[in-house]
Amino acid sequence: MEDDTTSNGIGENAELPKHSLKSSRPWLQLQDVMIRDVLTISPGATVVDAAQRMTEKNVSCILVTGPKGQVLGILSERDMLKKVVSQSQSETPTVGEVMTTPIVFATPRLSILEASRMMESKQIKRLPVLQDGKLLGIVTLTDLTQALASYGMWRSVGEIMICDVACICRGARVADAAKIMAERNISSMIVTEGSVAAGIFTERDLFKKVVALGKDPTLMSVDEIMSEAVISVSPDCSVYHATRIIEEKHIRHLVVMDEKQLLGVVTQTDIFRAVRRKLEDEEGMNRHWLECATHGIFTMDLEGVVSYANPAFLRLLEVDDPWKIINHPFLPDAFWTNDEDRKKFFEELKDRGGVEIKEMSLRTARAKQIYVTLFSTFTKDAHGEVDGYQGMLYDITDKKELVLMRKAEEALRERNEVLHHLNEIKSEFVSMVSHELKNPLMITGESIQLIEDGSLGPVTEKQQKFLRIGKDAIARLIRLIKDLQDVYKIEAGKMELHKQAVDLGELVQKTLELFKAQAEDKKIGLQKEVLCEKATVKADGDRIFQVLNNLVENAIRFTKNGSILIRISKKEQEFECCVEDTGAGIAQENLHIVFEKFKQFSDAYELKQRGTGLGLSISHAIVELHGGRIWVESELGKGSRFFFTLPI
Repeated sequence: MEDDTTSNGIGENAELPKHSLKSSRPWLQLQDVMIRDVLTISPGATVVDAAQRMTEKNVSCILVTGPKGQVLGILSERDMLKKVVSQSQSETPTVGEVMTTPIVFATPRLSILEASRMMESKQIKRLPVLQDGKLLGIVTLTDLTQALASYGMWRSVGEIMICDVACICRGARVADAAKIMAERNISSMIVTEGSVAAGIFTERDLFKKVVALGKDPTLMSVDEIMSEAVISVSPDCSVYHATRIIEEKHIRHLVVMDEKQLLGVVTQTDIFRAVRRKLEDEEGMNRHWLECATHGIFTMDLEGVVSYANPAFLRLLEVDDPWKIINHPFLPDAFWTNDEDRKKFFEELKDRGGVEIKEMSLRTARAKQIYVTLFSTFTKDAHGEVDGYQGMLYDITDKKELVLMRKAEEALRERNEVLHHLNEIKSEFVSMVSHELKNPLMITGESIQLIEDGSLGPVTEKQQKFLRIGKDAIARLIRLIKDLQDVYKIEAGKMELHKQAVDLGELVQKTLELFKAQAEDKKIGLQKEVLCEKATVKADGDRIFQVLNNLVENAIRFTKNGSILIRISKKEQEFECCVEDTGAGIAQENLHIVFEKFKQFSDAYELKQRGTGLGLSISHAIVELHGGRIWVESELGKGSRFFFTLPI
C-alpha cells in the first residue's frame, strides 16, 4: 500500500549534485508533463464542497488558494480519510482546517528524475509548479510514473509488490476500514469474502461515495462502496505491462495472484519507486563511466560555454579547479597557443555542428604546450532538439612514441610473417617425418608380436617381458605420430570431418569398455550418467570418440584412487558432455594453458604420469570444428571436470 506524509518547507527545490555534471542523459522537465488545468478552492469552503468538485473533475487533490492566487495548501484524498477518522459526522470542517500545509513547490525546468527524488525524499505525491510566485500547474505521482516509464521497464511485479496486504471482510463498517487505513498509513485494503478477494476499498471510494455525498461512515458497510472490479496480474507480469494496465483502467492498485492465491498488491507508488531507483542506478553508472574515462570529455551549450569537463579533461590541461573551465567559453584565452585555431574551432562548430581538428595546439594551466585531436558532435534534449555539444580530446603530444610504435608494429608484422613461414616448413617436416616413421614402426611392432606369440619359436618369460616393453614403446610412438599428424592437419586446415548421425550414449559406452581393464587395474570406478533420453548429434563419430578417449585417458592417468564419471546432458540447443575425476587437479594459474600444445604440469604430477601434451590441444580443435565448446574446471588436489558441447 502507499504512504502520503508531507514534508515541511515552502518553495523547496531538489538539491543539485555536487559535481558539475547534472545528468548523463536528456530528461523531460516538469513543464513537459505537468497538468496546467489546476483545480483550486478557497480555504473557507467546506470539505464536502471540495470532495464534490474533486469527484466531478475526477482528480485526487485540489489546491487551496488565497484571494491573490497564492497557494496556501493542498487537500487530498488522504486528508479526507483523516477527516472521516477524526471528525464526527455532525461536524462540517472547512478546507482550511483539513488541508495540508505548508507544501513543497518545484520549478518548471526541474527534470523529472530530480522531481522524483524530491517526491521520494519528502514522501509526497504531488508537486505544485511555480515560477516567479505564479502557479503554472501541478505534477502528480501518476504523471511522473508515466513519464519515467517511457524510459523503459526491467523488473516483474513479483519483485516489488507488497506482501503484507491489509484485508477486511465485506460486511465491516466503512468507519472501521477508514480507521485501519489511517492507523497503518495506507491508501487501500483488499475486501474479502471468505478466502476470496471480492473487491478493493480505496481512499477514492471513501471520499467519492461517503465524504462527497455527506454520508455517515458508521452506518455504511464496506461492500456498499468498494470498487467491485479486482484487476489481478501474475507475479511474473512485467512492471511495464502493469503500468499500462493501471493507466488504461484508471486505477491505482493491482492485486498479484498466483492462480487463486493472493500474493500481494502492487501500487502506483511501488512502480514509481522501482522505476526511479533503476533509472538512478543507470544514471549513476553513466556518470561513473564519464568520470572514469581515460580521454578528456566535455559538454558545451549552444554558445560554446563549457557545462561539464571530466577528470581526464582536467588532468590533460593540468587544471586543479574545474570552475576555471566550467561556465567559460571553450577554452579561455590562456589555453590557446594560436588564435586562428580558436577562431576556426568556433566557425566550424556553428557551420556544421561538429568539429574534427587534428594536431590542434593548446597550452595547459602550467604553460606546457600540448597537441590534441578534438572531436565533437551535437547533443539533443528529450524532445530531439539540439541543445549543445559534446566533445572529446585525445592527447597526441608524444609523436615520437607514436612513430616508434608504428615502426615496431611493422617489424612485428614482418617477424610474424617469417614465423608463419617457418611454422609451415615445420608442419611439412613433421608430416613427412611422421609418415616415414610410422610404417617402419608398425612393421617392427608386428615383428615383435610374432616373436612374442611364439610363431618363430619358443620364448622365455624374461624375453616376453622385454618384448612387451618394446611393443608398448612402439605403440606409444605410433600414438605420438598420429597426434603429430593430427596437429599438422589442424594447423594446415586439412582435418576433414565425416559427419553422420551419432549417438553420444553409445560412444560413451564404447569408451568405458575400452578403458575398463585399465581402470580396474588402478581400482578406479568408471561410470556414466546420461540425463537425456537420446543424445543424437550430427558429427564425426571417430573424432568425438577420440576426444572422449583423450579426456578419459588423462583422467585415469592422473587419478590414483576414487572414480571417474562421464555425464551427458541437454542444454538448450546443445548436448553437454562432462568427464569428471577425483584426481590430482590443476592449479588455477595453469587453467588458461591447458589446451595449448605440449603443455605439461610436472609440478602437480609424478614424472611417470606425463603424456605428450597434444591430446587436449587436438580435442579442443576437434570440438571447435564441430561448432562446439570445450573448457575445464579444476582445483589442485580436488580433481578436474572437463566439459565439451556439441550443437543439436
